[in-house]
Parts: sequence; structure tokens; C-alpha cells
Amino acid sequence: MERLHGGKTSPGVPERGASLFARVAETKIRGDRWVAEHRTVVLAVCLAVMVLVTAFKYTVFPPNAFFDANVILSRAASGDLTKMDASYAFAIRAFRPLVTATGIVSLVTWNWILLIPGAAIALFLLYKARPQSLAALFVALCFAGLLPFYVFMPGKDFLQYLMFFPVALVLLYVKKEWQKALFAAVLVIPCALLFRSYYILMIGLIAAFYVFALVYRNRLTVGSRSVCILATMLLVMLGFYAVKLIAPGQAQRLFTVRTVTNAGLGRDALSDKVIMDLLPLETSVPGFLGNYLMASVRIAFPFELLKDPFDLPFVLFQCAATIHFIRELIRSRRVQARTAVYAVALAFLFMSFIFEPDFGSWFRHEAAAFPILWLALGMDKKTVRGVNTEAPDGV
Repeated sequence: MERLHGGKTSPGVPERGASLFARVAETKIRGDRWVAEHRTVVLAVCLAVMVLVTAFKYTVFPPNAFFDANVILSRAASGDLTKMDASYAFAIRAFRPLVTATGIVSLVTWNWILLIPGAAIALFLLYKARPQSLAALFVALCFAGLLPFYVFMPGKDFLQYLMFFPVALVLLYVKKEWQKALFAAVLVIPCALLFRSYYILMIGLIAAFYVFALVYRNRLTVGSRSVCILATMLLVMLGFYAVKLIAPGQAQRLFTVRTVTNAGLGRDALSDKVIMDLLPLETSVPGFLGNYLMASVRIAFPFELLKDPFDLPFVLFQCAATIHFIRELIRSRRVQARTAVYAVALAFLFMSFIFEPDFGSWFRHEAAAFPILWLALGMDKKTVRGVNTEAPDGV
């Protein structure tokens, strides 16, 4: 009766809601501690997931799910580059010597062969930037499933995976933050010149995010940081107006790249899993930025995929990865030794949000970028070699 009149509960009798919350919090703390202390078990489980996905994916999914890999493998065997764009031609030329030397033309066999170096790289990165929580473990296990499904096959994404590995090594082992950002940007240049030309945008974004982090960190008050953010947004908008004025043709291609790509593939707004621009004024700067913002949110939280029950695992993975990434970004905003890591990861994400035509392509490209994205998700202070993460390092 005392509780009905606003009095306190009897001593020693905890409220049911508070007790449940406390038990959940305690369980989470124990789970996070277990994940952090059992690195070997975590690596073994991730490897087991990779092996299982490799073993069963061809029996669960139809052959057209691996269309690109089949095309590249068959063209690598024949040497036929007819009607292949630059990225496909580069992948065919890269795999042709291997196919010719081994005589192996089975996609299943190549999946097992490429699993060896691919898994070795993934496990190395998981060892150096280990999961520190249950949430990070869940994201790591999802990546362990996506990598053999999308990446460890003869194709463009495996080459992209290999190209991002040196960038990850730079972020792990170079001491100075400005050197990390510089060398990472330099290593992206071959990707842009030989493979995917739009990666040239990622180089500029790495520099932009790194400079923004330096300026933002030096503004100590909330008001000055807000001014910094607003000024950056204004500069971005003015920059797009300048591009449209100086190079209207290039601006037009940039603003309509998603629509043109989907139209070229015979897709429309009703096509399944397609990311279509929603605002009709896509050729204007406000329309482009509005579509870009909406596409970014849709990719980060792809709830529209829930209409297909088979896509639920992808939705859970992406939402978990996005939330964990944002949380780690907020927690690390004053950690000097992570500036370059997040500059590279954010550069890849912001670039991808412009060009991704559908969710399937996004998940495939996201998995191929595992070497640089995982460092932003799993790295802790102890993995940064020779750097005091609580103090500036002389940028």
C-alpha cells in the first residue's frame, strides 16, 4: 500500500524492472569481458563460419547468385575481353595467368583456393584489431559469413580486398597520424587508376575528413564545434555549386550516376533491392544532396529490405555495424591515434553512398572493404603501435 501512495519500497525488495535491467547489464558486461579475453576462440569461430559458408553456399544459392565470378572465370580461361568495362577487364587480366597456369576452371575449387589467403588476411586483422564486445563479435561473425560468400572468388571484389590490405597495414603500423592518412591516400591511387576510377573521390575525402578532425578537435567549446560543422556543410554545398559552374558535364554525371546506372541495367523504382533517387530534382545541388542524404540513411539502416524475410540477416548485420561504428566513432573522437582510421573509413562510406545502385552491390563492396572498415570497428588503444592515444602525436 505504501507504493500506491508514492512512498518508498521496502528495503531489500528491488523493483522488478530495475532488477531485470541490472541482470541484463551484468550479462552484457560478462559477455563483453569474455569476448575480450578469449581472442583465440573468437578467431576459431570466425574461421569456422568462413569454412561453413564456403562449403554450403553453392548448395543453398542458385548459380546466378555468383554471375560475376562465373563470367570473370570463364573469360579468364578464354582470354576474351569483348564488351568488358575497365574493372572487369582488369579482373580478367589479373586472374588469367592463374587460371592458365593451373588449368582450374571450377568456381567451387577457386573459392576454396582463395579462402586460404582471404581468411589469413581476415584473421590477421581480427587478431590485431580484436572484437572488444558482444556487438563487435556479432559484426565480426557477419563479416566472416559475407567474405567467403561475396569476396573469396575470382572477381573484382577479391582484388579490391587485396588492394585495401596494404592500406590497413599502414593504419596499423605507421606511427604518425598525418603519415597514415597520406600513405593510405597514396595507396588508393592504383585502385582509382587501374580498377575503379571513382575511387579518386576517396582520396580527396580522406584528406577532407582528416583536416576536419584536426580542426574539430581543436575547438573545445560546444558552440565553436557547432560552427565548425555548419561551416563545413556550407563549404560542401558551395563546392558542389562550384563544380556545377566550372564543369557542368561532370557535375551532371555525378548527380545522376545512380539513376543512369540503374537505367542501364534495366531497373526501375519497382525493382527489388534497388536504391533509386527519391527526389525528382536530382540535377540540382539541393536535389542531389537531398537524395544523397536519404540514400545514406537507407543504406546505413536498410529497413526496406524487411519485406523479404530472407534479407533479415543482412538488415540485422547492417544495423548492428552502423550502430557499433557510430558508437566507436563517438567514443574515439578525442583519441588522436584513430584520426586516420576513421578518415579512411568515412571516406569509403561517403564515397559509396554516392554510387551504390542497389543493396546487393553495397553488401558486396562493404565486405570487400573489410580491411579498412574493421579497423574502425575493432581497434582498441593497445593495437596502435608506439602511440600515446590520449595525447597529440605531433601531426
